[in-house]
Amino acid sequence: MAKILIRVGGTVHSKTGNPSHLVVVRGVVIDFNDREGGHFFTKNTDLSPWKDGQESGTFHHGVPVIPKSLKSILPKMIVKTSRRLSRMRFANPVQTRLEEETIFAELVLDTRRKEEAFIASLAAQGLLSWSSGAPKRRVKMDRETGAIIRWGITGVSLVPTAAYPRAEVTAARSIENHELLGRLFGVDVERIMADHMADLIEFQMLHEDESVFLDDE
Repeated sequence: MAKILIRVGGTVHSKTGNPSHLVVVRGVVIDFNDREGGHFFTKNTDLSPWKDGQESGTFHHGVPVIPKSLKSILPKMIVKTSRRLSRMRFANPVQTRLEEETIFAELVLDTRRKEEAFIASLAAQGLLSWSSGAPKRRVKMDRETGAIIRWGITGVSLVPTAAYPRAEVTAARSIENHELLGRLFGVDVERIMADHMADLIEFQMLHEDESVFLDDE
């Protein structure tokens, strides 16, 4: 599978729709006038095969937000939620369109679905941004200026704000920012890690005279 590179756009804004179980999230995916940071789009950036229309959309570009290193110590419900979010497809398509100097995206979430209700709550807290993704083979940048020459968009996604450096092209990956993970799932990740470390140290002390680990040969 081709490595997916992403570039985060603007923070998502949300409002309750009609009927009330629908929540509209919208915002800027690409701003052609945003020159802050190391990598920026221009009006000449080749975005093909992207065009105005509809697409299925994903959460966090299909990558679980929980890293493997934390799966064994975080509550199973959180790990399960991370996995379900990475595999889900929204009930409604993401609408993308070119508006003056930006590419704008809008999605109607159906909060009768648990995953979408969770995402809607994150959007209401200002914790999500839009992001565009492109396979590495379809990306070309000017190394001197940072201008993105080609960005072959294959999809847009909702990603946790602050999960990636602002205005930088980077690979989609699990989140190592413990504070951000805590805000997303409402848990104290640092405390959980500290508790787990204490258990590990206790285990090592209890078994320090036993051949718990295989010797290198």
